[in-house]
Amino acid sequence: PSEGFTAITGTPASYKSFLTEHLAIAISSGQPFLNHFPTTQGSVLIIDKENPLSLLQERLIKLGASEDLLIHFLINPDYYRLQDPEHLKWTINFIKDNNIKLVIIDSFVHIHKGDENDSQAIAATFEKLKLLPCAVVFIHHHRKTIKFFTGTPLESIRGSSDIAAEVESHLAVDKINNGLRIAQYKNRRGELKQPFLVNPIITEDSVSFVYNGSITEEVSKAEKARELIIDLLTSSGERPRKQIVEAIVGEVGERNIDTALKKMEVNQEIGVRYEGKAKFISMSQSMSQFATYEVSQLEQSYLDEVD
Repeated sequence: PSEGFTAITGTPASYKSFLTEHLAIAISSGQPFLNHFPTTQGSVLIIDKENPLSLLQERLIKLGASEDLLIHFLINPDYYRLQDPEHLKWTINFIKDNNIKLVIIDSFVHIHKGDENDSQAIAATFEKLKLLPCAVVFIHHHRKTIKFFTGTPLESIRGSSDIAAEVESHLAVDKINNGLRIAQYKNRRGELKQPFLVNPIITEDSVSFVYNGSITEEVSKAEKARELIIDLLTSSGERPRKQIVEAIVGEVGERNIDTALKKMEVNQEIGVRYEGKAKFISMSQSMSQFATYEVSQLEQSYLDEVD
């Protein structure tokens, strides 16, 4: 959005910085982000306290930036303090004087300079960020993955829940086998975008990203896996997980089978017991043979993350 905050979160080495630098080039040139999403042209200020200017320069060259793009940087980012009244005043004036439309912060933790779990400290940081007269995109991190974490995907943002509460939009970036999976978990301005796949193309001299369409296939396969599991267990009774996988893996992948099993266990549709390391699965007593099941995009993306 043209106002407010957008959080881009992800696991380490998921190209978050490269993506925001590509975003800066797209906005400053008025070109589509990922050659797919339209942008409104405007100047950009990058406050990067993670990477040296030499690395930023190298990345922007590889991303295809031209020297005439209106992208601004701090000369001495290590000395920049948002909490310093003079620094904040300078930032506001610079944004106004240079007609900055977007500030990119890499990363939130280096601007916040406090306890991420302290709601009062987080609120104080956002009160200062709200004084910036333009849109703000900041990079942050996912929580450390916890098996069987029961929160929502939005709660995967590391630190206080106040961070998620303050943002207009949240995009999560995760590396998967065939590229980057980007999902939107919050959008105050409209409906959530469907998760989509992006393929990074890396060579010695260049970096680019190719939009590769919405991700819908995994949901249908998880639904199909669930139906096959019900048919198998209804007809044959309890089976080891290994036998279930072997019986249906030709029709759906093992990952989708495990996704369906996890969801069925949470919904108490199946019973699970162990003999040593072997996991045995059976239909629960309360499970109806005609139960229906749907995995939403949001649920699927959460299940993928905690896998």
